[in-house]
Amino acid sequence: MTTNRSITRSPVFLVGVLIVAAFAITIALNAGGDGGSDVAEATETAAVVITGESLPPFADDDAARGLPAPAVTGLSFDDSAVDLSQPAARIYGFFAHWCPHCQRELPIVQAWIEEGLVPDGVEFVAVSTAVERSADNFPPSAWFTDVGYDATVLVDDDNNSVANAFGLPGFPYWVATDGDGNVVARAGGAVDRNGFQALIALAEG
Repeated sequence: MTTNRSITRSPVFLVGVLIVAAFAITIALNAGGDGGSDVAEATETAAVVITGESLPPFADDDAARGLPAPAVTGLSFDDSAVDLSQPAARIYGFFAHWCPHCQRELPIVQAWIEEGLVPDGVEFVAVSTAVERSADNFPPSAWFTDVGYDATVLVDDDNNSVANAFGLPGFPYWVATDGDGNVVARAGGAVDRNGFQALIALAEG
């Protein structure tokens, strides 16, 4: 994410400088008047508070099963509070806006949510992480809006602290917890309908 300067002291030159400066200020104010991209970017990443032990890195023989998931509080894209500090049956989906697999998966997940595949008593949380402002499909807030995603979304910080605390190996990534907040399953990569339902069943207990 060299100007050459010729100093002239004539009155005509000075008047011209003042006119150009005023014009530039007007353009800058107009460009920012509607909130612009600066406002949108302000919540693409945000501070998070994480308590509890981080999960071990994900592996096929998953050592995280039965461990309590880290408790997290933070913000969503609109600066509203997201409180995931209390144990609950949850499915966490970790997405990066630039990841082509995530770009295919998020609309599918939204369709499953609309179909009612996520039952009462299980919360689905999308974690937007690994934000790169120079990468494809930025900003993630616009992407989530375009997809029509309407469940909980947590914005990770610039250090990807939530992703790291949950042992993320790549994208997309899934973590299921039961009602006591303990990890019952983790999965890396895209999941199909059956895989998604299996995660939900494990979270339900």
